[in-house]
Amino acid sequence: MKVKTTSRKVADTLSAMHGRGSITAEMVEAGRRFQAQWDAAHGSAGIMRYDRLEACMANGVRPSHGAAHAGGDPRGRIDASMRALGGSEQPAGRVAWYVLGRGESVKEFAGWTHQRPQDAAAHLVAALGVLVAHFHLGAVATAPAAA
Repeated sequence: MKVKTTSRKVADTLSAMHGRGSITAEMVEAGRRFQAQWDAAHGSAGIMRYDRLEACMANGVRPSHGAAHAGGDPRGRIDASMRALGGSEQPAGRVAWYVLGRGESVKEFAGWTHQRPQDAAAHLVAALGVLVAHFHLGAVATAPAAA
């Protein structure tokens, strides 16, 4: 039996969602970029939880917003992405961390977070939408103003 790598599992999840029409090509690219940031920040230690990353960076040596995007510190880039998602306590941040980062399936994530798989998938779609804007991959569509 061949074991899938984390990046392969993420690619499969994104491809399946794109194939069903749940997400756009820009969302696929945003998910891949988040996963690449994860790999750069964690290397072989891909089991780190976001709250531990926050603790690691709590020593006051946080890169500036510009430095995080300019290519310097890999942990600064993933931290900036997580901030865009509202952090690890928000549904979009949590699903991105575990599904896009750690490579869990949406079904696995839904099971241990005690939510319906449809809800977990909706949170992932929302996270990918935020990441599209964060990575400047496309225009952000907004809802029309209420009349």
